[in-house]
Amino acid sequence: MSNNPAACRYCPHERREHMQRWTKGVGWHQWTQPTQEQIKTRMLARHAAGGTR
Repeated sequence: MSNNPAACRYCPHERREHMQRWTKGVGWHQWTQPTQEQIKTRMLARHAAGGTR
């Protein structure tokens, strides 16, 4: 999955580029706010990778 803290709860796309997306297990969906746990996990993964991208 994405380590971008602002990515959709269900896929690796940010809100500004999301529109409608299809993801296995979820199907067609709009951008959905990630949970606080997802944001924290993604931020820690980004930090561990040594960068912002």
